[in-house]
Amino acid sequence: MKRNIALQVVLFVLILYGCTTVVTYIPYIGASYEGYTVWKGAEATKYYSADLQTVHDAVKRSCDQMKLGTTTLSASAEYGYTLETKGNKPLRVSVLPVEKNITKVVVDIGVLGDKEYAELFYRTIEENLPKNATKNK
Repeated sequence: MKRNIALQVVLFVLILYGCTTVVTYIPYIGASYEGYTVWKGAEATKYYSADLQTVHDAVKRSCDQMKLGTTTLSASAEYGYTLETKGNKPLRVSVLPVEKNITKVVVDIGVLGDKEYAELFYRTIEENLPKNATKNK
């Protein structure tokens, strides 16, 4: 009975505050949010259970595979990396640490937000991640 009441309270809060409340608390939930893409306007965020450097390397390899010329705007092993790609659909990609082995990749894909292109980019990143990197360490 208590569990049912707690579930109803959570659902009420979600309805009351909207889905953006859930996005606010995602970093505190743990590795269970891996694989979800969160959209906010033309910006997409996806989480990976791998360290910052591994995900950054996968992003660079993905950009090379997709023949996107990249320029590094900022690079820090502590605070993350920001890249800008050139081409028909320029992207701004931020690779940011969330926890020790949780990294998020934020893709800003312009005014309209081309969802299919962003999903293709995320799939390419997943293919370039080493298979053992996605396991929790």
